[in-house]
Order: sequence, then structure tokens, then C-alpha cells
Amino acid sequence: MVLCDVIHEAVEPGGLIVKLVPWLFRDDSCAFSTDRSCSFLPQASDSLVSLAGVSAADTSLAVNEPIISSVIHLVAIQWQWPRKRLLMQEKKERGMMNFNKRIRQMIQALVVVGVLSGCTFLPISMYEVAVAQTSDLAYTIVDTGQSNCYDSDGETIGCPAEGDALYGQDAQYNGAQFAFQNNGDGTTSDLNTGLMWQVTPSSQSFSWQEAVEYAENLVLAGYDDWRVPSTKELFSISDFSEGWPYLDTGIFDFAGGDTSKDAQYWASYYVGLTHGGAPSAFGVNHATGHIKTYPAEVSGLFGNYVRVVRGDAYGINDFGDNGDGTVTDVATGLMWQQADSEIGMDWEEALAYAEGMELAGYDDWRLPSVKELQSIVDYSKSPNAISTDDVDPAIDTDYFDITALPTGTTAYEVDYGYFWTSTSAYFSPQSPGYDYAWYVAFGTAVGPDGEDTHGAGGVRFDTKAEGGPESEGGERIFNYVRLVRDID
Repeated sequence: MVLCDVIHEAVEPGGLIVKLVPWLFRDDSCAFSTDRSCSFLPQASDSLVSLAGVSAADTSLAVNEPIISSVIHLVAIQWQWPRKRLLMQEKKERGMMNFNKRIRQMIQALVVVGVLSGCTFLPISMYEVAVAQTSDLAYTIVDTGQSNCYDSDGETIGCPAEGDALYGQDAQYNGAQFAFQNNGDGTTSDLNTGLMWQVTPSSQSFSWQEAVEYAENLVLAGYDDWRVPSTKELFSISDFSEGWPYLDTGIFDFAGGDTSKDAQYWASYYVGLTHGGAPSAFGVNHATGHIKTYPAEVSGLFGNYVRVVRGDAYGINDFGDNGDGTVTDVATGLMWQQADSEIGMDWEEALAYAEGMELAGYDDWRLPSVKELQSIVDYSKSPNAISTDDVDPAIDTDYFDITALPTGTTAYEVDYGYFWTSTSAYFSPQSPGYDYAWYVAFGTAVGPDGEDTHGAGGVRFDTKAEGGPESEGGERIFNYVRLVRDID
């Protein structure tokens, strides 16, 4: 029919809309290409057809059956759109993003009209399942990769059933799965965050300022807008599936091949002083997994590496107070407990606290993963900040309440606690058990002397149970809890 022909011409691969706005429809190899000859998406995909319950040998069903093929078409459009957000990094104007969103909505509307009119559609090819699962959030939190459950003694166990002790571990909840695209030019693109990363860092060690200058002067893969990543950006590529190293070496190289405890990479500057009053900056240790501060002015052998990044800033929260004891972060799609547990507890108790929580009419609260909890850190604040304007816990107190530690717990008059995550930690090849769990410091991260050593917003691990192996800075097993759930 004429109507179907018009709609086909508009929305099918090679059609009018594709010709008018081709950047929405380029394939993997074209993701960052400005080459106008870059190929468009193919018209069929066995993996997409299989999602509709159609075998690869019977793809004709997807073409001839209006409902199935149109549903596939709609799903393809919805699922390819987050991938196309990568292209928006090159089109920084908000107006362009809104324009592309309207184009997507127009395509969907045309397809719906076509379905109601009895039109059939060829499926557009889909991308990897990992990318397909990614939502169109402003701040997509990438999964940790942890897939096993562990007991308090560090032994691998079958993941507990709901209602059993130790239920609610990181491995029992899935987030956006790792999805990287090697661009074949010394860079890789994170299809979740929209950031482009340097694959092989310089083997040179830098002070923090030297790292900034190195990034500013670097030309790599034809780009000259490289920068030192923020702490949240650099932590987004951390991989907790095993440990040591906490980075996928099939995707990223270590500087000089160094996977020792010295594999420290610069990130954001710290607002406080650490290590005996030294100006400091955060770094992510992709060997041990930690986020810590390091003396920022040290260079040479005692400096840190840098893995540069480019793209729009990642990790910007968008909080809203729901007025019922919860806070929604629209950017991440997560709802948070506004208050904390107010008392410390060990890791098993923290998991049980989460499973027993009913708040604001919801009973699906969980202990957050280490990446989820780190996502709400405010790195512009610290109880040890140099400027009095920045003295605060490392969380946005306009939205969240946080319990102060008893006076004398640290060297600071007012300080705040460590908060448990559901993610188990592997200490080292010499101590291969998962006796520890990661925590996030929303106050200072202190050494044995109570002085700020690793910075507010640091990520370290502690012993899961009393009497377990001692972690860095001594045991502080009774940590606080702040719960999370996915927005419906």
C-alpha cells in the first residue's frame, strides 16, 4: 500500500531519515568516524531475530509477520539509541541532542502507524547484548563484573537464596555490563559512559601537574583534547571480576606492564591535605583496586602514571529529595536511603539490614555495589579540607543525612564513617581469599595514627567479620550502611 511504501522509505535502512541524519545509524566501525562514506547498518541480524524467539533458519518469519518484525524494529531503535549517545560527545550542543531525540521519537511514531496499518518492516541490526542493556541515563553506572558470592571467611559459595544469610551480594544484582570498542588507533571507547580512553599509558611517572600538562599536550588518534580523568571516570573502568589487577588487561595495557601495587593512576585533585600535610590528589590503583590520595607534587620514581581520557564529563549527579526519607538520582536511575544506618555493623549484618528494610513503601532495598556507592561521593568536600567552605562530609548534605563519628575516633573534631558495599575484595596473590569487602569513606580515610592518609571519598576494604585478617589502617569492621534500589 502507498502508506507502507512512504513509511518504509522513511525508516528502513537506506531510507530518507537515514540519509538525512546518518550519524544515528552508523555501525561499530563508524562510531567515531567523520568519513561520509562510512557504511550504514545492515538490514538483518540473527542475534536480533533470536531475541523475538525466531530461529536463524526462519528469519523470513520476522520479515513476513507484521507484529513480530515491527516489535523487533522498535526494540532495535530503542536499543541502538544509547549507543548513538557516543556520537553526541562530538556534538556538544544540547540542541543537537534534543533534535536527535525527536528524530528517534518520529521514527517510533512512524513504525507504530505502520503496524496499525498492517505494514511489515525489516529489522535493523542490533549491537552487543551488553550495549543493548544500557539505558539512556546521563550517568550510567557500569557493573563491577563480580559474578561469585563469598562467605565471611573469604570462601567462594553458591549465591544464597533470598531470606538466607549473606543474601544480597554484588553478584546477585546486575548493572550495565562492560562494553568497550577498540578503535584500532591506540584508543578504546566505553560504550556505556561515552568516554574515549588511551589504551597504553606512558611508562613515565608524573606529578599531578605534570600529568595535567602531559594530557594537554598529547595528540593521540588525531585528537588533542585529552585530559586527566576525574576519579569517578577512572573508577568506571575498574573490573572487580577477579582482582589484582582490577582492570581488564584484554582491553587496557598497564603502564610499562607494571601490575604491582605501584600501578597508581592520577585522577581528581583533593581538597584536603594528606601524608603529613602534603597537597594531594586522588588516584586509582588498578592493581590493588583502591582509590586513595597521593602527594601531588612528588615526581620521578615516586610519581604516578596517568591514563588520559576525552569526552564530555561523566559522573554528574542529579539528586532530588522525594520527601519520604529517600533521594532519587535521576542521572543514575537509583533511589537512595536518605539517612544512614546510624550504627556500625559488620558485613553480614549490613546485608541483613538491607534485606529487612522497608522504606517509603519499598522493600527491594539492597546494599550498594562499590561503584554504586562511590557514585554519590562529593569529591569537593572533606572534613580535612584546606578551605573552610569545603569542610563537610564527602556527600551532598543538601540531600543526605550522615552520622558523625564519636569524638576521638580520628584526629579530627568532626569526622564521618566508612560505609559498606556488597562487593567482596581480593587482597593480593599472596592472600587470595575474599575475606574483605570494599567500603567508601565519606569522612577522612585515616591511617593508624588517625590522620587523613587516603582522602575523603577513598575506596578501600575492611575485614568482613571480627577476628578476620587486618586491613590497611587497622580493623574498623563495624561500618555504616546506606541502602539503594533501582527506580521503578
